[in-house]
Amino acid sequence: MRTHIGTLGLLALLTGCKLTVIAPEGGDVEYVAEPGGCSAGNVCQETVNSALFTRSLKAVPKTGYTFVRWESGDHFLCGGSTELFCTLTLNGDDLSVAIAGSDVEVYAKPVFSHSGVDTDGDGLPNDTDPDDDNDDTADAADPCPLDPDPLCQAIKVFEDSTASATDDAEERASNGDMTRFSNDLDFYGSNIASSTQRIIGLHFNNSTIPAGATIKSAHLVFTTAAGGNQQELELEIWGEPEDSSSGADAFDGIDYDISSRQRTAALVPWQLTPINSAGRKRYSPDVRDIVQQIVDHPDWQVSEDDMTFILQPAQFGTGLGHQEVYSHDGAPDTASRPWLYIEYTEAP
Repeated sequence: MRTHIGTLGLLALLTGCKLTVIAPEGGDVEYVAEPGGCSAGNVCQETVNSALFTRSLKAVPKTGYTFVRWESGDHFLCGGSTELFCTLTLNGDDLSVAIAGSDVEVYAKPVFSHSGVDTDGDGLPNDTDPDDDNDDTADAADPCPLDPDPLCQAIKVFEDSTASATDDAEERASNGDMTRFSNDLDFYGSNIASSTQRIIGLHFNNSTIPAGATIKSAHLVFTTAAGGNQQELELEIWGEPEDSSSGADAFDGIDYDISSRQRTAALVPWQLTPINSAGRKRYSPDVRDIVQQIVDHPDWQVSEDDMTFILQPAQFGTGLGHQEVYSHDGAPDTASRPWLYIEYTEAP
């Protein structure tokens, strides 16, 4: 299926000048006629800089899975199409020029199901059954094709970048000294001197995720900057159960403003291998347990809708690595700022 942005006529449906490909566990998304793509279980993003742009995608199910359709919903390309191929085209007209110069964003996500599995027991395996869960809603139009529960919720997406210079900050591990206006954020390994190590704070404003939501996946996304070395390092990612930022600045100049905050019981370890060049995307492991704990707080969406994350050298790590990513200040464009990407379902 081919989507011509130049003829959509519904610019209000689009919210960013990026193409985000979401590859679920059941298969990969390959680029057609050129190298690259997005492997299973990952979220991959690219910036569209030209009003003449074409990206053709192919859904490639893993062994034991079958392609069902392309995900439907606001901002999703090829929604509901059962063709393996999905193509985004900017054709150079006035609307395409406007989109390429804006913060528009669209998504592409294939839906896969297990081959040979007969979810509803009707004698038809899922790869040939038009209604896998026998709920009288065809799979192509069913937000949950393997779940007959009529209250099953479609997966929704929330994403946001840091909104100001004080939404990301560094704290020196040895003395709590705060740095808020650097062009980059420094990730250091645990075996580097504490006088050099940094604790990183990230703050994201005005989440629209409702109370009672179930978090399906969540990732922090960074863009590499020049600098660092070619050694590995280990980080720990935490959240703040209830964001304590106040006033205009998420992080202020008071010593220990990051490390003194409360932390979620959930933490996620992150092993980082070296990346040799600037401008590459760096995706964290899944931090959904952290986000779930934040969303489950009694004050969530009552008096609080911001999220804060803390990244620091792993307590028992052995790495000597140093890697740099763009901060809000140093990012060459909006897409290169730190981002938070979350998939969730609402409570029935």
